[in-house]
Amino acid sequence: MRALDTQAEQRRLTLYRAWWVAMSGHYEDWRAVCTEVATRGHVRPERWFKTEAIRDQMDRVCREARIAEPTWESEPVWQVIQREHIAKWMRDFDTIAACHLGTADDRWLAKVGGLGITERRGWDALAQSLRVDIRQDPDPCPFIAYRTRFEDRVLHASDTMAWVAFTLAFPTAGLSGWRGPGHSHVLATLERPAGEWKIASFCVVDDNFGQTDAPTWQVDRLCRLIQCNASASTLMAGDDFLRLSGGKLKLVDRVAQEAMLAAIERLAEMDEGLLEPTHHIPIVHDLGHGEPVSVWWATRSGGKLFVSADNPELLRSRLELASRALGLSPAQHRVAAAVVEGLALPQVAEREGVRLSTARTQLQRVFDKVGVHSQPALVRSMLSISIG
Repeated sequence: MRALDTQAEQRRLTLYRAWWVAMSGHYEDWRAVCTEVATRGHVRPERWFKTEAIRDQMDRVCREARIAEPTWESEPVWQVIQREHIAKWMRDFDTIAACHLGTADDRWLAKVGGLGITERRGWDALAQSLRVDIRQDPDPCPFIAYRTRFEDRVLHASDTMAWVAFTLAFPTAGLSGWRGPGHSHVLATLERPAGEWKIASFCVVDDNFGQTDAPTWQVDRLCRLIQCNASASTLMAGDDFLRLSGGKLKLVDRVAQEAMLAAIERLAEMDEGLLEPTHHIPIVHDLGHGEPVSVWWATRSGGKLFVSADNPELLRSRLELASRALGLSPAQHRVAAAVVEGLALPQVAEREGVRLSTARTQLQRVFDKVGVHSQPALVRSMLSISIG
């Protein structure tokens, strides 16, 4: 488990840095990106670029980053919003500052993915944070600066004040292994104290949809597909267990399909308040014939419905809670986690460095504590413990 986690982390960090390098517009293709990433301390980065799809994606990003340039808005309010966005990604602090009110009344509020809420009160605090960001990562990023789209735009303005609402659709949603902004929902206010529009407050929410290796589909309550991330597209292209039929996401197995539909319907009917928690329902599918159990997830988050597969982070969180609740020892937890992940008992023994008989004994003790007699039942019981 630890070795696999380390390898996954190496891949994540290498791809993350490689995408930023490609977006700078200084490199010809994926090979040049790999060379540069290697000089920055990443060992043999080319091993994470074995698939033609990733290489093609990176070549496209390199090409589009080199030829990117802005098409300026005609409305003065949108010009300020656009100029500030471009300056932020091109690491131009002076232009960013010129777009803001620059007083103690400035406000910046953000909620991004799993990072929590960030608040900056007053221009001094915001300016200090911007300088830190630029100092830590000074490379301009023309790919994001010029290719992000402003969608779902709303503007209301008087002579001296305006408010805008819009979505920043970043050009990164389909990049394999990318970690960063996806679709940011923004509400901003502007003032015109001396004839020029200035940003006074800026609130941004980004759920980072797609910023995970876990295949994830956003659906409606009838399981009609709304959007999916790059990992989901790849899985659908080569998986016989899942298909898109009539615009709906469907699992080929009837029992699993009914379980997924029931889970989505249950989540859709929840009557949540203005602020709602995230809910996960596991969909456990026993393939039989000694095959590993597969685990899918139905999720409600921020009022939206999702289906995901092969989600190690979610699986790990649920199993850690279950192990604590059931009083499993560290060794028993590792055996149970390996079984839930789909490993056969000989593979568990090999990974743990113990005899097969020892692994079998540990698994039997887990069965006794959980009160089950089979691996599929163990998976269902452990995943049924809610994490809230």
